[in-house]
Amino acid sequence: MGRRKVTITSEVAEEIAKISFFIESKGLKGTAIKFTKSIMNFIRNIDFNKLEYAFCRDPERALLELKCIL
Repeated sequence: MGRRKVTITSEVAEEIAKISFFIESKGLKGTAIKFTKSIMNFIRNIDFNKLEYAFCRDPERALLELKCIL
């Protein structure tokens, strides 16, 4: 099994901050905080375990680099 790594670039962080600032400018400070937290939690949850399977034992499928569950 591998681990998929998700990186948040500075551009993404800036866009999240801009949206949060816009929400806050409308007088909804609590909503802006909730928005930022929910977006960050969503991004963290994308970082998941990725299953990887072995190549098939059947010679024809192995030549095609197909992977099999069993």
